Amino acid sequence: MTNLKFIFSYCFLLFSHFLFGQCNTNNTFLGTVNGDWHNANNWSSNCVPTLPNAAVITIAANCNLVDTMTYHFSSDNTLIINSGVRFNVLYGVSDPFVCGQPLIYGGQSYNTVLIGSQCWMAQNLNIGTMIPSSVNQANNAVIEKYCMDDSPAECAIYGGLYQWNELMKYSSIQGAQGICPDGWHLPSENDWTTLEAALPVMDIGSKLSGNALVWEDGVMDQSSVFGTSGFNVLPGGLSEDGSTFSQGFNAFFWSSTAYGANAAAFNIYFDITDLLPATSIKSNGYSIRCLKN
Repeated sequence: MTNLKFIFSYCFLLFSHFLFGQCNTNNTFLGTVNGDWHNANNWSSNCVPTLPNAAVITIAANCNLVDTMTYHFSSDNTLIINSGVRFNVLYGVSDPFVCGQPLIYGGQSYNTVLIGSQCWMAQNLNIGTMIPSSVNQANNAVIEKYCMDDSPAECAIYGGLYQWNELMKYSSIQGAQGICPDGWHLPSENDWTTLEAALPVMDIGSKLSGNALVWEDGVMDQSSVFGTSGFNVLPGGLSEDGSTFSQGFNAFFWSSTAYGANAAAFNIYFDITDLLPATSIKSNGYSIRCLKN
């Protein structure tokens, strides 16, 4: 039991522990376990965890724990496990992230926004090493991106442009994490339509966009609801056939939903107020937004 004692002593500062516990045979568990699982009234006399004033939790010897209970350790808790105790432990880190807070990924801070029940990045992803737009992104364990006019300064504003296979990390699984941070994924076609459904139907493209100064003047940025969602789409343009263009005019976003050699995409144009569904050949370089799991 030395390893178990070490694990709990080491982890209690960081984790909420979910202990599966029910004593059997002569140490029969009594009652329903809850937040006060250390309460002796819930346990038989031979299987009583104790919680002294020193906040040291001791589980008696020879208990076989198989049911479910939850206990959240604080910084001054220690768990002592006596010999002969057998149980399963599921422990995990509580996610401190709250949508609306900045997300730090790859050394860059991204705004986030809650729309309906979805938490989205409110900026285009900008991760990876820039390569010339004339070269295909490759499956080489290096995240590669295109920048408008092969200029890193453009990526810093508008994010990277990614071919579909690259952003998926050469997976074909819809909703894959791809090159998004842990706990986030590449939105599927259905995720994008869920985003649409969470907004009033008129001028959705205008609602999702932001910063009229970087858009070519048109009906999209003239809408009365321009920029009201906090999603902040910028006209990052695209890469196609070895060239980059359309920056300032249009925005193109991949989904993780594939249709053979093509994949579903969603576009916003300066002269149209809607968000337009589309399909595109996977070799085109489009922008990405990541979605919280």
